[in-house]
Amino acid sequence: TVKRDGFKSHVLDLNADFGSRFQQFFPDLSWAELEPIFTEPDLFALHKSQFDLLAENWSTRILSHAPKYVGFSAFTQRNRLMIKLLCGKLRQKDRNVKLLVGGADCSDTIALLQPDQLVDFYILGEADEAIVQLLRGDLSFPGINSLARPIKSLSDIPIPDYSNLDFSQYTSQPPTFY
Repeated sequence: TVKRDGFKSHVLDLNADFGSRFQQFFPDLSWAELEPIFTEPDLFALHKSQFDLLAENWSTRILSHAPKYVGFSAFTQRNRLMIKLLCGKLRQKDRNVKLLVGGADCSDTIALLQPDQLVDFYILGEADEAIVQLLRGDLSFPGINSLARPIKSLSDIPIPDYSNLDFSQYTSQPPTFY
């Protein structure tokens, strides 16, 4: 959507990156054992040194693109704690970068981020129109730090551009959880 309106964007698939490297950071844990770590703050804190290394690496990669804005798609509760850690790293390294959160789990994620001022903007609901207006500087547009208005016709929205994502990082079989 933003490219159609003349803005540049770059997507980093940090979930795929983590999936391909999780055993490097957690050699003694299976996917099933990792699952509760992402949702339980006390368990997450026990593994903070590993998550810090990951957040350091990712924040460096993100900032190497010299972004004005960094957006996170909070699509599940499993993202919340890592998004918080990564936003904190980005804030430490570059206070000028604007941090944005959207996605299906946005409400609960921003509730975790706002007390520490780790998010500048959030978009609740369909973000396609609101994100363009945010980039244009119209901070009063519905959806920016409020609920977005519904999109009238999805055919007006461009198909997402995933051309810079490496889908080979995803396995053809999901991990076994037992």
